[in-house]
Amino acid sequence: MADYEHLEAATAQSEQRPSLGMFASWIGAGLSLALAIAIGMWAYQTIMRDVSGVPVIKASSDPMRVAPENPGGLSAQNKGLSVNRVAEEVASKAPDQVMLAPSPFRC
Repeated sequence: MADYEHLEAATAQSEQRPSLGMFASWIGAGLSLALAIAIGMWAYQTIMRDVSGVPVIKASSDPMRVAPENPGGLSAQNKGLSVNRVAEEVASKAPDQVMLAPSPFRC
């Protein structure tokens, strides 16, 4: 029976003073709460910055599009198969001068 009395006394004494595990639990809970509050504040500030930072630009009174004075326009020279003639003319010309790249610089 003496063993039980000793065990009860040790249990009562350990219940009176907080243990290291209990202290760590309170610290963890406090840090978790602080982190949750910080994330909430950050989210609120981000939302408010996006809402309040929207630039408002006054619309121009000028028309967005203006009809051309001559709506007929000009006909392009190179349309249809005539584009092939342009490629033939460029390919047939030989260059006047050929230059090679300089040799690489070595230290």
